[in-house]
Amino acid sequence: MILIVPPKNLTIRDNKNNTISGVIGPYEEGATVNLICEASGGRPTPNLSWWKGSTLLDDSDTPLGRGLVKNEIVLLDLQREDLLATLTCQARNTNLTIPVSKSVTIDLSLSPREVKIVTPRRPLSSGETLEVVCQTFGSRPPARLSWWIGQESLNSMAKETVSGDGNSTVSRLQFRPTSEEHGKLLICKAHNPETPDSALEDKWDLNVYFSPQLSLALGASQQYEHIREGSDVYFDCNIQANPPEPLLAAAERGQTPPGRYRCLATNSEGEGISEEAELMVQFSPVCISGQKRAYGVARHEEVNVTCEVDADPDDIQFRWMFNNTSETIDIITFTSTATQSIATYVPRSKMDYGTLSCWGRNSIGVQRQPCVFSIVPAGPPDPLQNCTLLSFSATSFMVNCTPGIDDGGMKPKFHLIAISLRDGKDSKNFSVVSDQPQFLIRGLNPGTTYQLVMYASNTKGLSTTIELLATTLFRAERRTGDEPPIAISAVLAVLMGLVGALVLLAIIIIFIMKSRSSSDNSGTFLQQAFCTNVISWMTLNLPHICHMFINDNHIPWYILVTLPDNIPFVTNRNALWRRNKRHVLPDGPMVTVYSPKNCLPKSCNLTAHHGIVRLKNTRIDC
Repeated sequence: MILIVPPKNLTIRDNKNNTISGVIGPYEEGATVNLICEASGGRPTPNLSWWKGSTLLDDSDTPLGRGLVKNEIVLLDLQREDLLATLTCQARNTNLTIPVSKSVTIDLSLSPREVKIVTPRRPLSSGETLEVVCQTFGSRPPARLSWWIGQESLNSMAKETVSGDGNSTVSRLQFRPTSEEHGKLLICKAHNPETPDSALEDKWDLNVYFSPQLSLALGASQQYEHIREGSDVYFDCNIQANPPEPLLAAAERGQTPPGRYRCLATNSEGEGISEEAELMVQFSPVCISGQKRAYGVARHEEVNVTCEVDADPDDIQFRWMFNNTSETIDIITFTSTATQSIATYVPRSKMDYGTLSCWGRNSIGVQRQPCVFSIVPAGPPDPLQNCTLLSFSATSFMVNCTPGIDDGGMKPKFHLIAISLRDGKDSKNFSVVSDQPQFLIRGLNPGTTYQLVMYASNTKGLSTTIELLATTLFRAERRTGDEPPIAISAVLAVLMGLVGALVLLAIIIIFIMKSRSSSDNSGTFLQQAFCTNVISWMTLNLPHICHMFINDNHIPWYILVTLPDNIPFVTNRNALWRRNKRHVLPDGPMVTVYSPKNCLPKSCNLTAHHGIVRLKNTRIDC
């Protein structure tokens, strides 16, 4: 009888003699794998064979003695189809028993099979944002995608997704090309993270449209230091544009040298403008605009007239000349520094008023047109003209005037005083100073008549005043929301108009009566004067009439004047305004005070208040 014993142990080892089982790898594509199968024990001695599925790969075993048998198989150049292939080693010593076997499964790292930018390739516009899509498949584990332009990574602008089976990877890039990307390659790279050398890439040769980019430079044969008035000059305008068929135009900025020049070009993407190129041109002196052209001067008063020119080079020699209706003479007294000259002039008679002309000369030539300055007699400005109340409300007035013809040779200021003609604690006066003869007064009392006094001033004095009477509107009565709407008939509207007219007439009558009754007050009197610094004196002009002259070079105010109780005094407001209109005084407006019974003593003390400031006592002689 023959006793059959199956193999006792069956072991699979790799080429490093490590025992392996289950899934082995992963191996790279093209790799070589050595597998050794050993069996021990068994009677008779078993035969070892390697199988791939049902396919026999190798059955050439080698006895090792002492009951050991081995079979070594070498797998060359593993390919994609070897992924997850099962290799089985069988030990069989008779056909009467089931063979003993052990298996291993091969795992592979697979390189991407393909990568492609799937977005249609077309010309792009600079600044346009579009989504570029790249796809790869066939990698194990899933491939990673990256975006590049040259050595610059664009991964921060991309989002990657992997399919459920891990076979496909898609990356979406938010791309905004610029002119700098024109002609460069947009690259999408796919690689297996476990096999760095397995990268594949797809490229897009970018065609980026952009508006012209220009730079302007003086022509190569031109030299800056040799350019002067009358020279021929040309520029080179360097253009980069795509599409490259622009329409070109050149533009000059400035009418006098030195000039700043630019070139412009257009194509289907838009217009391009170069940076300014400054052309330094040597030129003879020209008069600078914006200078003071009129000087108001009194006789025997010294004035410094400044003449400024522009020139290159600025080594300028100046010449001054005076001209009037009868003669032309050179001016000798002047000083010059670079592009500025200052002439000192003193008019001593009316024939010394006229024009001063200033010329400059440098190495390029003589100034073609002189700088001309008018020397005019100095004095107060002419009074304002055409003063009109443009609009008014319950709390504001807007007044518009035109300046007088003669400003006295100096820039004037324009003044408006609003004097309340209503008695009471809430009576308040206002003043406005403006560089233009337009005035807006706010914060007035509703339903109040104001005397509006307007005049111009300069450092030489004040113009005569212009007066207007204006009355603010009454505030509208407030109605509650519970009142039903009232239908007003035409007859009722007429009656309301008549009532309003009667009320206005009553106000005027009361105002006139109060004005007349003020003549009976003997203790104090109300007097208008326009000043901030009171320098006053009294002179007896006619019997029982005294005049007070106010020197005023500042903002006018409303003045309250108080005299001792033992001096009877009466003020006539209407006569005051009439007399002011008939007088033009160099020191300011005139105020007339009437004393019908007796005149003032030789001297008395006068206390004046203006605004919220209390002035010191001023001694007055009469």
